[in-house]
Amino acid sequence: MSYMKYLMFTMSVVLMACSTPTEVVDQSIPTQDEVVIGTQTWSTRNLDVSVFRNGDPIPHAASDAEWQEATMNKTPAWCYYNNDPSNAVRYGKLYNWFAVVDQRGLAPQGFHVPSDQEWNALIQTLGGDENAGGALKSLTGWNGDVTETNSSGFYANPGGSRRYDGSFNYFGSFGNWWSTTEDDSTFAWARNLSMDDNDVNRYSLHKTKGLSVRCLKD
Repeated sequence: MSYMKYLMFTMSVVLMACSTPTEVVDQSIPTQDEVVIGTQTWSTRNLDVSVFRNGDPIPHAASDAEWQEATMNKTPAWCYYNNDPSNAVRYGKLYNWFAVVDQRGLAPQGFHVPSDQEWNALIQTLGGDENAGGALKSLTGWNGDVTETNSSGFYANPGGSRRYDGSFNYFGSFGNWWSTTEDDSTFAWARNLSMDDNDVNRYSLHKTKGLSVRCLKD
């Protein structure tokens, strides 16, 4: 090998060694904490706190018995889906409705848990109940084939839910988020996204269920 060829080969090796590798981005995890959609500013992550705004701890109901006790007493509770802390990175925690409306404040300072009306304003901004789901859903994390775009930057992930008896269901298939608006003494309004379509469903769910929470800026 001539000196010139050797020099060029050496320089190419150095350049390859010094080049920055391509970053692999997890499309289900946002790079920013907030996103403006219409006239509202939303958090881009599900809530993942274990204390109320005043510093009091929110009871962690890990076992079925602890969740059932919170159900019977109508007291605040949170958990990880399937009691697995690693799920918090993408999906946050699940909370019962009593934690959502506790006077000590579930949302961080400067934010609040949205009402049913505020959820509706978001959905109408993105095209209504039959279209907004695609703009809200994260690009990955759903079971099966989906047609989401996450064009709004909301990053809605399918965090599943927990039933009154402590059992878990629908992880990867459904995302469910509380509102602060109650339907009656037993049920409150929530929003639901499914892997099967781009609809945003409005359901009246039992207050003892564990759902995700997304916060809206004051």
